Order: sequence, then structure tokens, then C-alpha cells
Amino acid sequence: MSAQLEELRTWLTEKKKLNQPIPLDVDLIETGIMDSLLFAEYVMMIEELSGIEIEVDDDLLDQVKSLQQVYKYYFDNPQANASAMA
Repeated sequence: MSAQLEELRTWLTEKKKLNQPIPLDVDLIETGIMDSLLFAEYVMMIEELSGIEIEVDDDLLDQVKSLQQVYKYYFDNPQANASAMA
């Protein structure tokens, strides 16, 4: 797990006042962890940690519905990592 993902996980766990870390594969929307008020802040946090501007489109929910998906699309993506370092 990357430091970025761990920071996002910790942020979300603290924001929701959960007693234990969120499993990486849990669907944040279906479980009610993510709500519409928190969603914009969550996406901004991913942008901040990845250095990538996230486009709001039809694919966004699939890309950020779990921490595992966030890692795949924003933290483990070679192009994303190159953009973040630029």
C-alpha cells in the first residue's frame, strides 16, 4: 500500500469517526461510508495526494468507489505518478 493511500484511508477513517481502518475493497457508497456531502471533499483529497486533476465524468464513481479502486486509478498509475511529479 502506498503512503498516499494510507493517508487517504486515515483521513476518511477519522472524518467518519470510525473505530477501525476501512478495508481497501469495501464499496464506500453502498456501505454508506461515503455520502454526497463528503464526496466532493474526498475527490479533492485524492487530487491533492495524487497531484492529478480529476475529471468528473461517467467513470468517476467506479474509479473512487473503494480505496482499492482509488489506488488503481490514481496512486498506482504510472502516468498519474509522472503527472504528480511534474
